[in-house]
This record gives sequence, C-alpha cells and structure tokens, in this order.
Amino acid sequence: MVVLSTVFFSCGFFTFAQIKKRWVFWYGELWIRSIAIITGLKIKTIGFDRINWHKPCVFAANHSSYLDIAIVMISLPVRFYFLTKKSLFYVPLFGWSLYTLDHISIDRSTTEKAYESICSAAKRIANGQHVLVFPEGGISRQRGIRPFKKGAFSMALQAGVPVVPVCVRNSRKLLDIYSKTLMPNGLNVEIEIFEAIKPKDGPEAKLQILRETQAIIAEHYQ
Repeated sequence: MVVLSTVFFSCGFFTFAQIKKRWVFWYGELWIRSIAIITGLKIKTIGFDRINWHKPCVFAANHSSYLDIAIVMISLPVRFYFLTKKSLFYVPLFGWSLYTLDHISIDRSTTEKAYESICSAAKRIANGQHVLVFPEGGISRQRGIRPFKKGAFSMALQAGVPVVPVCVRNSRKLLDIYSKTLMPNGLNVEIEIFEAIKPKDGPEAKLQILRETQAIIAEHYQ
C-alpha cells in the first residue's frame, strides 16, 4: 500500500509541478498524510504557541530518519524551504522535486562556494522565507545528537532572524535501512517546537546560538 500510494502521488506531483508550485506543496503534504494513515503513524506536535509564525526564522531540527523532512512538513503550520547539500539535487525524483520546489542547495566543494550558498539562503530568509536545516549534517546510526555544524547559524545571523529549535522524537525507526520493517505500524512520533533564540551580537554570537540550540534539542530528545 505504501508503494502504491507513493507511485500514485508521484505521478500527480509531476503533473501539478507543471501548473502551480503551491499545489505541489499541498499535494506533497497529502501524500505524506496518506502514508501516515496507511501505516498508522501518529504525529503529535507540541509548542505551537511558543513562536510568532508570521515572522521568518530558521528551524533547526535533529535528524534521525529519511522521513524527518516529511514529518516536519506536515507538523509546522507554515511553508518552509529545506537547506540541503547540493548532491541531493541529483538524486532521481527526490532531487527533481527539490529543484522544482525551489529548495536551497549548499555547495560544500570549497569554503568559498559554501559561503556563497549561505549568503544566498540568508537573502531569501531576509525576504520573508522560513528555512529548515538539519545542523547535524546528515543521518547518524549513533544514538543521541551529533555535533552541530555552523552554517545554519551563520545564515540566521546574516539574515537577522531567530533560530527555532525543533526536536523530532522517535522517528529513527522510519525508513530504517538496517531494520526488516521500513515503516513499522502504529509508531508514535513527537515534534516539539521551542521558543525562538534571537540573534545575538559579538564575535561569539554564532557559537552561542549553536550551543544553545543544540543543548535544548539534546535535553529534550530522550
């Protein structure tokens, strides 16, 4: 059923992509919700009232599953853009959807190109867009939270917007390639949104926000 649902919605995705992008966002959410219904996945979101949803920000979330972006997509009440490494844009279907929906690539091939990518993303945020980042840099087989990279926090400081910590709990079992069950039935996943961490001043501002964000997510991850 999961495979059939994915094939069906993929066909519709590419159809809508030729018409209006906002329909594609809506269609993508519909596909994710269909998967949740088929597998009995339950998603609980906590902390809606902790931030001002009308102001742009950088969402910083932990990353334990290939479905984390999908889970966060249907859990947050705003449209956001995903900041990810450039290589993912070359993945069949997935990469094409990233490109079509104007998600943001970061080129890590050199320090200069990475910096240019961060500056470009900061301009989009300053113009009113919300951006989601997984500052761990990828999915880890290790338990707990890996050290955060600095890019997301540089971006937030350049744009002059706050960082909103987002903790995703119990998603590790979803699409776990090391498990016999890729989509376990009846799994409960929690998304917790924390108060925005406002931009700081001074030479240590980036590290201060990074450490504060990581500490909040690590504390509530278990």
